Amino acid sequence: MDILSPLGFAHLIALAVALQEKGLNSNAPVCSSWVWVNRNTAGRRVDRPLGDETQRYVRQANCMVERCILLILLLMSKGVFFALEQPRGSSMRFHPRFQWMLQKHKIWMVSFNMSPYFGSTTQKPTWLWSGHRCVQKLPEYFVFEDRETLDPEVETFTTDVRADGSRAVDGGRDLKGTQAYPPAFGDALVQLHADNASEIASDFEKFQRGLARARANGSSGRVLESWPGARLSSVLRALGKA
Repeated sequence: MDILSPLGFAHLIALAVALQEKGLNSNAPVCSSWVWVNRNTAGRRVDRPLGDETQRYVRQANCMVERCILLILLLMSKGVFFALEQPRGSSMRFHPRFQWMLQKHKIWMVSFNMSPYFGSTTQKPTWLWSGHRCVQKLPEYFVFEDRETLDPEVETFTTDVRADGSRAVDGGRDLKGTQAYPPAFGDALVQLHADNASEIASDFEKFQRGLARARANGSSGRVLESWPGARLSSVLRALGKA
């Protein structure tokens, strides 16, 4: 399923709508243009988080983040416990819509390594954001699984020397293959959600009551905003709505 295609994103919206209230969602936007190894090529900086948008893959990554944030807003409206994952140090958090989400909503974050805690073949330092505070209990579910030994022939990075004598680092041919989620991480998320289901449900009911009171008082605070970076017009055209 391609979140960047009009019908692919429409299908994801439909799946989010169909997801059970107070359910569980885990997502991880493609990180390749947001991590340090690609930051110079993508042209991303703290003061220029959208990077060099003359490059197609950079524009696509920016759009993907904006669409993911829209999906998260929909999931939050259903009381869904979402987990948004990125490698530690990812500059995705500086994307304007990511910052908007952090400012408009209470979001919690936990930092950990996939190894040794979940048996990943590499250390894989990770950040995980969620709309519910119980995400910070994730360390209680660490299992300290032994990890598989990484084959010495596996190439996770390459180095080169530029014409000016400076060194360049790039992702190796096997990098992506070493970054898959270990099964123990998925098991931990499922158990974390199950163990905190009553608290998640209670908080969602409080949210619904507060929203109902605001609407009754005519002060729901609803503000219509355009999301040009999400390219929603193409989605509407594909659905015959525009």
